[in-house]
Amino acid sequence: MKNEEGMTVTAQQIYDVFIGAMAAFLRGETTALPESMELDDCKALYKLAKRQSLSGALHAATADRDMIAPLKDRLRRDGFLTLAVYEQQQAMIGDIATAFDRDGIDHLFFKGAVVRQYYATPSMRSMGDIDMLIRKKDRADADRAMKALGYECDPASDQVWVYVKDGCMVEMHVFMEQFCAETQTELPYDTVWDDAVLVNGHTYRLTDDAEAAHVLMHLTAHFCAGGCGLRQLMDVAVLCRRFPDEALWERVKARVDARGATTFVGHLLWLCERWFGVAVPASMTVPLDESLQATMKERLLAEGTFGNDERLLLARMRREQKQSHSKVYAVLRWVFPKASYLQH
Repeated sequence: MKNEEGMTVTAQQIYDVFIGAMAAFLRGETTALPESMELDDCKALYKLAKRQSLSGALHAATADRDMIAPLKDRLRRDGFLTLAVYEQQQAMIGDIATAFDRDGIDHLFFKGAVVRQYYATPSMRSMGDIDMLIRKKDRADADRAMKALGYECDPASDQVWVYVKDGCMVEMHVFMEQFCAETQTELPYDTVWDDAVLVNGHTYRLTDDAEAAHVLMHLTAHFCAGGCGLRQLMDVAVLCRRFPDEALWERVKARVDARGATTFVGHLLWLCERWFGVAVPASMTVPLDESLQATMKERLLAEGTFGNDERLLLARMRREQKQSHSKVYAVLRWVFPKASYLQH
């Protein structure tokens, strides 16, 4: 793809094409790729979508358009695989909920398992694993129920157990944490069950404002630790479309304020409006200058779905060993000149 002067277009232009396609996907529409896109551009776009776990979404956004054959064939395949995994995960969620309701085990699904149902095409919003919460007292009963369903358990920690079946994972939590921007650490989310409402049986869900605040703070945590991808920002945009009530966002703002991330979350919402064309809560939005917007775009798109694993490891080492001059420290100081950037 070449610009008007006949020069090769940079990665930034590929980023912009990709963001435009994701905006169409969020609206449940298809979009035409630039006619000037050449084979190498299509390959770059496809690699970007794969890296971001959004190739199924790219297929949905361009399914009715003429494209260079190799890209079209690969996207069709990825769309089918994304749909197959979605159907498998939805069946797993249903089976788990039925078993836990029968056994009297309170449970709550959160993050991607909930948010993707708000998308125009839920089946094309990919999800790596299923996150669920149970009460600590029900741990043994939940373990028996999961094994009776054919899951194998790999205890990741004292608070999280990973269950695997047919290549799909379920992360079972006994408590949740939320990121505190001021200290850049995870703190216990002690009121999570107070913020839950009963759906039926023993199946709960978070209130809408609690779900939105958790999605925002989870994105913030990933961004600060090792980075995150565009899919998490798209979740925020979807929540804005799903819940247009300003009163709800005032409650979300109170939760975000308590975690010290007012300014950063305001920037995220501004990006959602700018990139995806969604209406966002005016009381929370904080504009970004062009330079910092470019930095955010690079940080969200240059790496994978959850940033760079090496960077994540180094960030954890930095927090544990307080190495103030590490590579990751320099990156964070560039993006966040000081901790107060995330605050008021």
